Amino acid sequence: MTTTTTTPARPPRPSALWSYEGALLGALLTARQLPWLDAPARALGMRALTLDGLTELLAGHLNKVHAGHPLRLPTPLGTYLVPVGAADAGDLLLAARAAGALEPGAGLDHAGRPHGQPACAPVRYPARALERTAAAVAAQETVRLLAHRDSEDLIPAPNWTEAAQRIARRLVVGEAAADDTVLSRLVAATVQATGTRRQADWAEALRRRLTPYLGGSARSGLAGYLTRRAELQEVAPAVEHTLALVTEALCHTVPLALALGTVADPDPGTAADTGQDRAQDTVRAALDLWPPVAATLYRTGRPFDWQGTEVPAGSTILCASAVLNALARREADGARPAPLTSPLCASADPCRATDLAVAVARSVVDAVGNASRPVLLAPALDRHRLPAVLGPEALRLALRDPEGEPVPARPEPRRTGTSRDLAPQGEPTSHYARLATAGAARLARHADGLVECADDARWHGPVGEKFRLALLGHARRCAVTAADLRHAADLLGRLPGSPPDRTGRP
Repeated sequence: MTTTTTTPARPPRPSALWSYEGALLGALLTARQLPWLDAPARALGMRALTLDGLTELLAGHLNKVHAGHPLRLPTPLGTYLVPVGAADAGDLLLAARAAGALEPGAGLDHAGRPHGQPACAPVRYPARALERTAAAVAAQETVRLLAHRDSEDLIPAPNWTEAAQRIARRLVVGEAAADDTVLSRLVAATVQATGTRRQADWAEALRRRLTPYLGGSARSGLAGYLTRRAELQEVAPAVEHTLALVTEALCHTVPLALALGTVADPDPGTAADTGQDRAQDTVRAALDLWPPVAATLYRTGRPFDWQGTEVPAGSTILCASAVLNALARREADGARPAPLTSPLCASADPCRATDLAVAVARSVVDAVGNASRPVLLAPALDRHRLPAVLGPEALRLALRDPEGEPVPARPEPRRTGTSRDLAPQGEPTSHYARLATAGAARLARHADGLVECADDARWHGPVGEKFRLALLGHARRCAVTAADLRHAADLLGRLPGSPPDRTGRP
């Protein structure tokens, strides 16, 4: 009697795209590098013919034809495993996470470019205490921000970025770092250098700049809470990651949420009871519609099984969360689905720093809404046909005074190269001489401050030396300009025939 042994059948591997589907997808990916191709369709309001509309149509077709199962997408850069349904994408990531197969993720923006950020680190924080602090800080900084409005009630982009970075530093690092603009520049440089050879240098410079705040006696904010409960080497990565996420939420998402609040009901079918509830809804809707992290790449370190399908080790899962969320909204008649991944962080695990960034963004939106009346001047948004891609740089958002309140004086538009920005016409020459002298004194003090900052002992290494030279270069230019102003003031004081001023003084 003989016995036969049967080998168990191996689970099937994910199927690949059909040839015509691969050709369509390749053409679409190529066309997305030329965004002006769909300008006529966008101008006519024909969303189905735009690149975003075609992307959603193709994703919906793949979802129906292949029953939502992930597909293998061969490209010149490698083969990707692409989920084409929101439900299956969530189950796939959950199964990979449960099997311990997911390695740290890498984020992509809407154009497919890498979206860098400091590595995600676990962080726990007192939610209520930090949210109360965020509300107070947002109210204070909003008053400072509104003082920079021009004659059209617009906030210049540099002023908005400066205010956002200041709020993030105060809440995450502490009050001692409120004026440390170099810290925010190091965070931005570290984010931009992600994936390059300079990443380690910038990360080291950021860590050196942050260490004195974590070890100082006057510790506050999230960093102060963490340093009282953990070791320094555990706190620094969490603070760096949280600072980057909060800064991006304030710079990118808050303007979009303010614009969205002027034209759309962020959550159809519900009514916000309070201003804070509405601010929360607009922030969540802005992150859902226009997430900074539009897609995420996850590499699998070990094989795992998903619904009878074997996902081999070394696979790269491409989760296009922005497209899948848009499909889920369309299928659910506009209702907002649960997000597949964090819109701010590329980590495969839940990121608590994202929750803090959303809470801070809500506080700022609420504070700006209480202190002003946002009005979207451009572009014209239709609440029923919102664009799939929108960035804060495309907005002209006016923050006008609330109705019924007295309108303060607004500065005149800047006219470069004239003296009209300094004083009205008809003033005596001595008036301009005094203005030039005062300006020279301010520039000289600023130059001294830059030199003092450059002499800080914390500037060391190749990156620190680069910043030191930049500071000294700015100080030299300020000193030269101050000398020129003093020379101009001296010449103005010697001019004959200066008319008397309005008080009758010569």
